Amino acid sequence: MCMCIYHENANLILKAIDKFVVSCIIKWWQWVNINERAEKKEFEGSVDEAVELLKSKVKYFLFQVYIKREQSKYFEQLKSEVTDEKVVIQVDFAENFGLKEQDEIQSAHWNTKTLSILTPYVWSKSQGFSFTPPSNDVPHDKFVINSTIEIILNELKTHVPNLKQIDSFSDGATSQFKQRFMFRNLIQIAHEYKIALSWNFFATSHGKGGDVWTKCLKTN
Repeated sequence: MCMCIYHENANLILKAIDKFVVSCIIKWWQWVNINERAEKKEFEGSVDEAVELLKSKVKYFLFQVYIKREQSKYFEQLKSEVTDEKVVIQVDFAENFGLKEQDEIQSAHWNTKTLSILTPYVWSKSQGFSFTPPSNDVPHDKFVINSTIEIILNELKTHVPNLKQIDSFSDGATSQFKQRFMFRNLIQIAHEYKIALSWNFFATSHGKGGDVWTKCLKTN
């Protein structure tokens, strides 16, 4: 089961109900948004109240399950159809990496420099590969996104010289890839590189990036 905030809330209530009878007062944990931050809080009430709460979430829960399954099916289908001319790429930004210097002075702790790390992974017929270009530009605004796409395409051209089509996937953060300036730039970039370029967005809280090799990069 996906453990995004919607699925986790329903799952937590189900675990609580499994242990008690209807007439008992029970406690359960639930994710709530407080001041635009997600927090896990404990609630108390009767089993009937817990069931009613669960019923109110089931419709949205099933909608999320449907989206997750359909997106996963489409994603896997495109991966199975890759060639040496048509590739699938999944891209995301890792959490900004704070730079530390050995034997730094105490005041340097309050002036930490950061790097932005991109985590693309590419599927083609002959190979699958990743690369992690770092950048001093950490805002991830429209200018950085445009440069990021060009970096990705230039790297792809070295590995897949006959590239003609790219199906891209990323999460749906509106501060990064899912914004109007990128869509305008995609048309121009596709024309310049003479490729067919599409961009797909995972549903909220369902995007999965390249966390594994980013962790390896940060720790080594």
